[in-house]
Amino acid sequence: MLANNICDMDEDIALGRHTILYYLGKPVMLQVFAWSYVAGYACLVIAVLMGVLPKFSLLTLLSIIPVWKNTRVFLHKQVKRETFTISIKNATLICLSFIVFMGLGLIFN
Repeated sequence: MLANNICDMDEDIALGRHTILYYLGKPVMLQVFAWSYVAGYACLVIAVLMGVLPKFSLLTLLSIIPVWKNTRVFLHKQVKRETFTISIKNATLICLSFIVFMGLGLIFN
């Protein structure tokens, strides 16, 4: 949703929509977008260290490489038709890898 708002910022402002980007600005929200991935991965590591998730779940961290590459592309260009799908790809990649590795961790734990 944040990626969508970032891509639509100029249109939203022209139509009088006051999203969080209107108040905080695009540079700040691009940083929030990028750091949200860092926070998600950090929560994964913390959950494993706390014993809430199986250690096998840490293999989800392998998705950092393509997610980082995709995020860098999005940070350089925010055009809905060209780069919005990057956020969808990232979400899919993270969720699928987490489901697979958590599932395997639960089976083999």
